[in-house]
Amino acid sequence: MRRLILLIIICMFTHIVYSQKIQNAIWGCKFGASKKEVVSVIKKQELKYIDEGLQLKIESPKFGGVTFDYAYFHFYLDKMYEGFFCLYFNDEKSAFSIYSYLKDNLAKKYGYKKETNKEGAKTILYDNGVNGIMLSFSKGNFRPKLSSGISDFSYHVDLTYVDWTILKEVTDEI
Repeated sequence: MRRLILLIIICMFTHIVYSQKIQNAIWGCKFGASKKEVVSVIKKQELKYIDEGLQLKIESPKFGGVTFDYAYFHFYLDKMYEGFFCLYFNDEKSAFSIYSYLKDNLAKKYGYKKETNKEGAKTILYDNGVNGIMLSFSKGNFRPKLSSGISDFSYHVDLTYVDWTILKEVTDEI
């Protein structure tokens, strides 16, 4: 009986430790922030950005200890609902190293999650029903043109933060 009680207490403690609330902000901009508020934060960080209407494209943003090639903040009815960070690589080892670094940091903050591996793409999803985080590592033939002029990549790492409530509004609208 004591073992059972101890096991229940350990399970409850583990659940509390690993069910942290997923962050609902990027650089202090909470999901639902207006484009004007997000642009203000981007300008304070002296980052280059392009307003593409329903999204802001940011060059060389630093997030989670990594400098990404691009970030995209998506808006619906002037409410930010997603931040998407991407990094492109020519070699698998470098790409997988960054993916592993981000994966380890997410595991430290939110707990271990099993990754899915489908057709060579690895994906980890953290979801608390309100916000979500998706980290992915993929290989393929990507040809985005970076500000450096480089435009041929074989691997990429993506980190996405999303507000499911606002995203649902977007998808219901489509």
